[in-house]
Amino acid sequence: MLTLVTGTRLVLIRHAMPDVRPDVPAREWHLRDDGRVAARKLGEMLPAHAHLVASDEPKAVETLAEASGRSDVVIDAGFGEVRRPNAPSGQVHRALAAAYLGGAVHAAWEAHSSVVRRFHAAVLRHLTVAAARGETVVIGTHGLAMSVWICARVQSGEDPAAFWGTLDFPDVVHVDLERGNYQRSL
Repeated sequence: MLTLVTGTRLVLIRHAMPDVRPDVPAREWHLRDDGRVAARKLGEMLPAHAHLVASDEPKAVETLAEASGRSDVVIDAGFGEVRRPNAPSGQVHRALAAAYLGGAVHAAWEAHSSVVRRFHAAVLRHLTVAAARGETVVIGTHGLAMSVWICARVQSGEDPAAFWGTLDFPDVVHVDLERGNYQRSL
């Protein structure tokens, strides 16, 4: 169970499908057209009164903006993806990511404990703001960072690689902070 801000709800949204460009670092990718359409479909799942916050990566910000129809998305680098070098291909990236989530320590990849600390600190910052306004926190983030945090701080003992492997582009996860569990919406 998490001891955070009682009564405040938390919704995590994995970004929609980006325009994958091998010549551009992943943290600079924007959404593809079909990703924008998919993000807009999330609008019905978002609470009316929401504190919208996303990582500092365009694909996460754009996902929340498209889903909510709002431009007031707060940016917080604490919700950014696991810091890592670009992989030469999608298949190589998926293999490295699965191994990382399984506990592997890759050179130049952000330590698991660092991801948990920064993500959790960002959650606390925004829960405090939202609680004062009676809003739900809706976070636009990424698959690896979300998986590491959920499996470390919300649902201890769950396999992060298995959780990550089932995430879609986009995906919605409702976190119950008081019970220490989550529920997927898609």
